[in-house]
Amino acid sequence: MWQKLAGSLLLIAYVAGFLPLEKAFPAIDPHITRILAIGFWWTAVALASLDWILEHFIESAAVTTSGLLIDIPKISEPHLPADDAHDFVLTRLRAEADAEKSPLSALQLQFLDYSRIASDEDAKAVEQEFYKQENYWKFKKQIINLLRLAIQKDRKENPDNWRKYRHLLRDLKKGKRDQQLALLLERAILDARINDEKFLDYFLYIVIGIAVVALLLFALSFTGGSHN
Repeated sequence: MWQKLAGSLLLIAYVAGFLPLEKAFPAIDPHITRILAIGFWWTAVALASLDWILEHFIESAAVTTSGLLIDIPKISEPHLPADDAHDFVLTRLRAEADAEKSPLSALQLQFLDYSRIASDEDAKAVEQEFYKQENYWKFKKQIINLLRLAIQKDRKENPDNWRKYRHLLRDLKKGKRDQQLALLLERAILDARINDEKFLDYFLYIVIGIAVVALLLFALSFTGGSHN
């Protein structure tokens, strides 16, 4: 996400600072466009730096695991599509972890599922124990990678599975009890895209960036013209 946003801002900086915008929008002060370009540029650099820091420093702590806090009562409510999506994603995740010879511990699975724990005290206990023993950022990266592998394998077996995972994500979001799992699945779906899909997405970001710049410059041009 950070990389895409940074790339869009860099594009906006280029359009705002390096193209002959004065000819298209003569009412705009050139100094304003330079200020916009510098602002977008440094914002993009800050976002890219944040992503790099998260990848290389925050995730560097040691990881230990244990099988604590098992058999905790879960929320019992009327069955919803989100429940089926939740069960499928967790089952598929466990199977992929086993296939990669990196099985998930009971504590790791409970942390993925702690929003469904019936008691707030038990949920907090799981969360606290997890942060004592695990590095969240490294764990998050591991789960996203496992889900990405699962999606790619399932899609290779049947192309329709790509649509299935998008429907699973939709159901998880609508259910509102599995937001952490939904965020991890959403990132995995993005990472599992083929090159053509990634190119199309980046192209759309470019179009959005150009549209934002055009609207901004039009507004500035209109404002400048009204003052004159």
